[in-house]
Amino acid sequence: MAANLVPGLFRRFAMSLKSFALSLEIQTANNGLQRFEDVIAPHQIEWLDAVAPSFEALAKNKKPPIGRFWIEATKGCSKDSDVGCYVLWVLAFSSRPLTIQIAAADQDQAGETWRAMNAAIRQHPWLSGLVTCNNWRLTNPKTGSVCDVVAADVAGSQGARPDLLVINELSCIVKQEFAENLMDNATKMPNGIVIVATNAGSVDSWQWRWRETARCSPRWSFHQYDKPAPWLDPADLEEAKKRNSKSRFNRLFWGVWSTGSDFIDGDLIEAAIMQPTRAGLPMPGFLTFADPQFSYVSALDLGVKNDYCALVTLGIHGAGQFMRLATEQSWAPDGKTGETDLVAVEAAVLEMWHKFRPVGVFFDPHQCALMSQRLRARGVRMIEYPFSETTHVAMAEAMLQVFTAKKIKLPRCSVTIEQIRRLSVQEKSYGQRLVFPRNRAGHCDVAVALAIAIANGRETMGRPTGQTLVIDGGFMQGKFNQFHPLYPQQF
Repeated sequence: MAANLVPGLFRRFAMSLKSFALSLEIQTANNGLQRFEDVIAPHQIEWLDAVAPSFEALAKNKKPPIGRFWIEATKGCSKDSDVGCYVLWVLAFSSRPLTIQIAAADQDQAGETWRAMNAAIRQHPWLSGLVTCNNWRLTNPKTGSVCDVVAADVAGSQGARPDLLVINELSCIVKQEFAENLMDNATKMPNGIVIVATNAGSVDSWQWRWRETARCSPRWSFHQYDKPAPWLDPADLEEAKKRNSKSRFNRLFWGVWSTGSDFIDGDLIEAAIMQPTRAGLPMPGFLTFADPQFSYVSALDLGVKNDYCALVTLGIHGAGQFMRLATEQSWAPDGKTGETDLVAVEAAVLEMWHKFRPVGVFFDPHQCALMSQRLRARGVRMIEYPFSETTHVAMAEAMLQVFTAKKIKLPRCSVTIEQIRRLSVQEKSYGQRLVFPRNRAGHCDVAVALAIAIANGRETMGRPTGQTLVIDGGFMQGKFNQFHPLYPQQF
């Protein structure tokens, strides 16, 4: 019996998930602790009433009346805390050992539910006598029940047989195979439970197809909350409206599944597409030679195995203070070997270098160390731009700013237009980072290269020519001449 909990109350909690949940004290917006039953919203009561019979059956080793739950709600509606409460109850009071998985796009996202559970244990010391928390695992030492956090960016979706599977923020999971493996594993457990808790996503995605299957199937209990959370401050909501694109704001706070990118609005993408200067003239395309009105920045997104590669060169018009996509190239992996023709990629980088003389070719050194050494030996200025929390935020901010300010021009024939429409952003503890959805044509590789080029070329717009380029930590500072000579001694 848990310490500091009277026997009658313990037995009532063990029998009823709802009694347990309503008794918990939660942190409210005014920084005070209140019992959940005093502040619970109607949508939370709906979720709790739906899942309770199935969780109680699972705890008693009986077949749940419903084994699949889809909980779709807007940002800030307490999905993580509520689902964490359900998981914590079954972990604490199950009469048999259970295997539980909480899965998401990455550990930061999957950890939201874990953190809600951990907070409940800290606020209710008697729970620590039933459930222990160690890194990304919660356990019940008495029954042997285990709850693990599983992330798409960490190997581990294969092989498990979970009694309870929680997929958190399905709309943010890029790797479809990861989610499919999880669901296939759960299918092995006919008496198990699956909860998908997510925001709205894109109607052009596999997540939408899953959602429609859940909505139309009698095997699923489908729940949708499509309005701002009732406790959100209207002033905060208004700031979010100004901060986000229209489609992203509607998706996050009104539950509207987007029809394209929720990162950059469709009208801004259309505004970036170049039009003929006069009627009857052909559409502007890519540059076949270096226009002396522009300075140039190049970026390389390299995939070695089973992935596309992309090379982008971006022209920067100092006087006009805008950017123009000068060239783009991409390489598909070989259909049999899965390998990319790196010899062709290297040759293309060298040809581009001689044609446009960019300030440098920015690249993530993760898979490009040998190629960068070979190209440097031939005079190409290769500049490392390692992917990190800082650079991910920089790419998202730079792309949003140049498109919002209508400071970028794209040829209509550009592959990256379709890829930009598929981009989204993910809220992280360190800021917003771009998400590059993957399909049969790669993971928006040309858009990745474009984002790198924009992030490193944005600071040069509108500055006088003739200044020497200075590189500080991989970021460009200052302006440079179009046909600049190579001055390796300055770098």
